[in-house]
Amino acid sequence: MAKSRVCVVGGGVLGLSSALRIIETTPDVDLTVYAEHLTPHTTSDIAAGFWDILSPSSPEEFERLKRWGILTKNYWISLIKSGEGGPAGVQYITGFTSNDKTNMYEVPYPISRTMTDAEIALIFPGQTHGIMQLSLLARGKFYLPYLMNKIKMAGGKIVEKRVNLSDLAGRCDVLVNCTGLGAKEFVGDSSVYPIRGQVVLVEAPWIKQALMMFGRCVYVLPGINTVVVGGTYQPNQWSTEVDLDDKKEILRKAYNACPQLKGARVIGDYVGLRPGRHTVRLEAEDMTVGEETIHVVHNYGHGGNGVSVSWGCAVDTANLVRVHLHASKSRL
Repeated sequence: MAKSRVCVVGGGVLGLSSALRIIETTPDVDLTVYAEHLTPHTTSDIAAGFWDILSPSSPEEFERLKRWGILTKNYWISLIKSGEGGPAGVQYITGFTSNDKTNMYEVPYPISRTMTDAEIALIFPGQTHGIMQLSLLARGKFYLPYLMNKIKMAGGKIVEKRVNLSDLAGRCDVLVNCTGLGAKEFVGDSSVYPIRGQVVLVEAPWIKQALMMFGRCVYVLPGINTVVVGGTYQPNQWSTEVDLDDKKEILRKAYNACPQLKGARVIGDYVGLRPGRHTVRLEAEDMTVGEETIHVVHNYGHGGNGVSVSWGCAVDTANLVRVHLHASKSRL
C-alpha cells in the first residue's frame, strides 16, 4: 500500500513540531515540510522562548492554552532528562515575575511560589504582587535546527519554497496549515493580525535569572552569554524595521527594572510579527481548491504563546491527521 502523503506548510516552531510529531507517530507516511523561510529567518527565531502562558482572550482559551502548554513543558523536561536538552537549546531557568495586579490565571510553572512583601520590595520596588518560579527556555536558534534534524532523520523532507493551496491540491492526502500570520493570505482568514515585537540582544553573562514585568512589557531573559531584553507588544503594526524610539524605551524600562544591565554591550536588535487571533485555530476541514478537495488541519493564531504551546498543539495536530488517514483507509 502506498504511503500517505502529508504536507506541512510553515517552517516555524509550530510547523516543525507538528511535522516531527506526525512523522514519529503516524505509520507509512511520506511527509514534506514547505516553508518560505527557515531558521534563522522565522518569527520563532526571534521569540524569547520562555515557557509561560500570555494574554488569553477568555478563561476558556486559557484552559486550551494551559493544556497545550503543559504537554510542551513535559516534553521539554523529557528532553532535559534524556540528555537532549543541550542540543535542543532547552534549559531550566529561574526568575521573578511581577504584574501590576494579581494575575487572574494561575500558570502551572514547574515550580513557583508567591513572593513575600520583603522579596517584592527587594526585586520589584513599588509593586504589590510577584512570584518566584522555575520555568523553561527554548532558544529558537538551537531548537528549530534540532527539530529539523529530527524530521530529516525520521525520513521527512524540508523544502524552502513558498507555496499556496493550489500548488498542493491533489499532491497530498492531508495538508497541515502552520502558516501563522500568513494564514491571512493562505486560507483567507481575515481575523489574523500582526502583533509587533521588538527586542534587544545584549552581552551580559553575569545575568543569571529571568526578570519579567508583564504589565509593563518588560522582560530580561538570560541565555548562556547573551540576554534577550524586551520588548514591545503592538497589535496591528506591520513594520519589521527596528524602531530606535522603541529601542530606547525598551532599554530605559529594562535598566530601571534590572540596573545590572547597564553597561552591557548591545549585540543586535530584532523585530518579529506574532500571529494574533481571537483564539488559536486548531481544527480540521475539507477545502475546495478548483476541482480538488483537500483535507486541511489548521494550527495557527497563537499570538505570543507559540513556542510555549508548540508541542501540545503538535500532539493534537498529529491526532487529527491520523484520524483522517485512518478514516480514508477504512473507506478503501
